[in-house]
Parts: sequence; C-alpha cells; structure tokens
Amino acid sequence: MNSIVAALLKNFEDLF
Repeated sequence: MNSIVAALLKNFEDLF
C-alpha cells in the first residue's frame, strides 16, 4: 500500500 501512495506522490511532484 505504501509503495502505491509513494508512486502517486511522485506523479503529483512531476505535475508540479
């Protein structure tokens, strides 16, 4: 679960 959240956070960082 944590890995999925980390991946989502990384994607958001790419957007911003």
